[in-house]
Amino acid sequence: AQLRAKFGTYYDKIPMVWFWGKIWLRTKSRRSPLDQEKLGYFNGSFQVIVDALVDACEAAGVRLVRSGLSRISQGEGSTWVAHDESDSTSTHVDAMLATVPSHIFQKLAPALPPGYVAKLDALVYEAAVVAILELDRPLSDVYWLNIADDDLPFTAVIEHTNFVSAEKYQGKHFVYLSKYMEPDHPWFTMRSDDVIAAYLPHLTKINPAFESSWIQNWWVFRERAAQPITPMQYSERMPEHRTPLKNLYLANTTQIYPEDRGTNYSVRLGNDIARMIIGALGEESGEAP
Repeated sequence: AQLRAKFGTYYDKIPMVWFWGKIWLRTKSRRSPLDQEKLGYFNGSFQVIVDALVDACEAAGVRLVRSGLSRISQGEGSTWVAHDESDSTSTHVDAMLATVPSHIFQKLAPALPPGYVAKLDALVYEAAVVAILELDRPLSDVYWLNIADDDLPFTAVIEHTNFVSAEKYQGKHFVYLSKYMEPDHPWFTMRSDDVIAAYLPHLTKINPAFESSWIQNWWVFRERAAQPITPMQYSERMPEHRTPLKNLYLANTTQIYPEDRGTNYSVRLGNDIARMIIGALGEESGEAP
């Protein structure tokens, strides 16, 4: 039931290495089998690490371009060119690293070899809709509640302020209601206020005393490429970070395996890719990385 809740129609295609990875991740933080898991969270949210990364990049002389892309193209030699979304401005670089979902990478990149495209096509994504409620009191005393009941329209109730004290949020209480689904699921394009209206009647199943007047604010977020679905023997089909096109690299959540996608693994992946690119550019120039 839990696999169906998370992976929808793909539930019977998920290898047990994924399930093992989840259990291993949770239990390895324990000092003994009888201890509880140890979890951490940044004071001030994950925006703290994002801001620190931006500051460090700017201090190192990195030029940050805040613009969408229309395409990328090969420049002279083995260089690359990024074209902004209006295709009026371009940025030339020695090497390019794409961190976008695989299907978007295929739209941005020039013709990739069929073998590499086949690897990109070997994996699909589940979409996600996440509603966040700001309440004036707790909904429950549980931090993370997985839902395996098909009658409920969400698959997890995560009461963040049962993990990080509401005192850090001026006494406000925050509840995340998440739902995974296929990207073409009607819930993905449902109006945000309709999503909230559909969720509210079911919150009394979590707390019979719940009333809509507890809600002070709400938000609904959507992500089309939220959860990679890794099929059996995916390790043999996973696309390489170094694409067949020289100095073009890919690093996204489909390449975090056998672990599930997560911030810790993304940081690890970023460090690995940085070393790979620096090493390759050093070899080209004849300099040690």
